Amino acid sequence: MKQIAPNACSRRLLPFTVAGALLLSLGAQLLQGDQPPEIPSIEKARFEQHVRPLFETNCYACHSSAVKVAGFDLERLLADYPDSLIRDFRHWETVAEQVITRSMPPTGHTVRPSDERRRFLTDWIDRQLETADLSGLDEPGAPLVRRLNRAEFRNTLRDLTGTAIDVTRLLPADGMSEDGLPNNGNSLFLSSSDLEKLVSASQFVLSHAE
Repeated sequence: MKQIAPNACSRRLLPFTVAGALLLSLGAQLLQGDQPPEIPSIEKARFEQHVRPLFETNCYACHSSAVKVAGFDLERLLADYPDSLIRDFRHWETVAEQVITRSMPPTGHTVRPSDERRRFLTDWIDRQLETADLSGLDEPGAPLVRRLNRAEFRNTLRDLTGTAIDVTRLLPADGMSEDGLPNNGNSLFLSSSDLEKLVSASQFVLSHAE
């Protein structure tokens, strides 16, 4: 039997070895593309130790997977973090808006976070969304222009004038959205009659401001 020198055998196997390594590398990259985005260990620790407990304490009474008031499942959103940052980023934006405007937890709720904790949560969400890779998402289209709902408009007038006057009866009614939230832009369109009511309410408050 003809003997093959070790060096010659290695040279013959080299192309197959390189091809195999390339295929393994490519397969690893493809599999990685299906995985949730990697986040630093410090962010994972912050989420588990500070972020999740705040949401559990203040929000799960109404928005756990078992309850889901208005169909909003915050528990599932947190369970899918960080993958949900990309897939459900609009839900995260909704959570931040509800928290910073004090719409949630609602008035009368037995447990409500302090202003400092609200800022912590919204700052954390903003930072997570700013660093998430959203390049693979579809173009959202033109931004939606919406009016303020009644609570937002009253609060804005109060902050600007320092006068707390109830002008609810002068304001257009809030629309009802599919998700049950009071500040969904799809239900807060601005018609000419709505604009007239908002201007009238503003003038009424200004006439009574000091």
